[in-house]
Formats: sequence, structure tokens, C-alpha cells
Amino acid sequence: MTNKPDVSLLILAAGAASRMGKVKQLLPWENTTLLGHAIDQGLGSKVTQTNVVLGANSKQILASEDFSNVDVFINPAWENGLGSSIAYGMQQLLKNSEPNAVIITLADQPLVSTEYINQLIDKHYESQKGIMATAYNSNPGVPALFAKKYFDFLFNLTGDSGAKKLMLQNKDDLCTLDGSKIIQDLDTREDYLTALKAMS
Repeated sequence: MTNKPDVSLLILAAGAASRMGKVKQLLPWENTTLLGHAIDQGLGSKVTQTNVVLGANSKQILASEDFSNVDVFINPAWENGLGSSIAYGMQQLLKNSEPNAVIITLADQPLVSTEYINQLIDKHYESQKGIMATAYNSNPGVPALFAKKYFDFLFNLTGDSGAKKLMLQNKDDLCTLDGSKIIQDLDTREDYLTALKAMS
């Protein structure tokens, strides 16, 4: 395996995060923002390409973040939900590249590190499984890596349904990593402040 396997990263950052009360993507994290941190982890990893899907508050986010080393896709139908943003991101990504696999992650998962992204890639090649997912609360979820044979499914997602259905329908081709220590929902101001306190 080469040092840079042909895997693209798709960071989903299109939601309005109305319960947070502020633009969640731009909340401070370490020396950057939640979105900036997610981008940094991708750029430091083995992925060949880092991509970001924006939607709500895209003008403010574009003016605030450094996107010089990533491709940005603005989903015009972001209000339709997660599945819509995955599909739009895949459609745009595949216009200019043909990766062997795609990792889908969320901008509000700040404990997902460069090392964890690399671990998903390494385990994918070691296991020869088409889906490498993150398991928490006994369920597979994102961050997750999908091999090329699943691109059509991701390409055609709609509404707010994500890729969990795909994972559950292909359990024989699914491998998971324990995400209990890295997955936390940052949906409210309290969630965010708790996560910040835990990092200090």
C-alpha cells in the first residue's frame, strides 16, 4: 500500500444547528474552530483529498475559514437533511476524481483525529471489508469508510436518511471500530461547553 491510498474525505458541515444558538461550525476548538479542526485532521491524514459540504450560513463560514487546501461544495438543498448533503457531496466529488473509497465524517466530531482517520483506512485494507464504520451504543455510524461499490447508493441518498441503512443491509461486508471514546453529540451549548471542559 502506498503512503497515500486513494481515499477521499467528505466532511459534512451543512446543518443549521438551530439548538446551538450560534453557527456551530465556527465555534472555537483548540487553536481553530470545529470545522477548521476537522479540516486539519483530514489534511494531516492519509486521505488524498479533503472535501467539505456546506449549506446553512455558508457565506459566513466561507468568509471565516481557510479553505485553500480543500474542495468546498455548497448544497443548495441542505434543508432536506443529512442524506441530501451526502448525495450532493458525492455527486460533486466524483465529477473530478475517482477514489477507491470515501470516508464520511461530521464537522462536529472534534475527537475524530488524524490517527483515527488513518486507522479507518488501514483497517479497511487489512480486513478487505467494503464498509469500515464507527460503533457506538452498539450501532454503526460515522465516521465511516465506504468502498467504491457503494458509491451509487450514497450518490442517490435523499432527505434526512444517512448511510446507516446501507451498513445494516451489508453486515457481512461491515467492520467496525470502537467509537465510545471519540463520539459525542455537540447539539447544544451545554454539550459544547462540556466537551471543551473535558479537553482542558
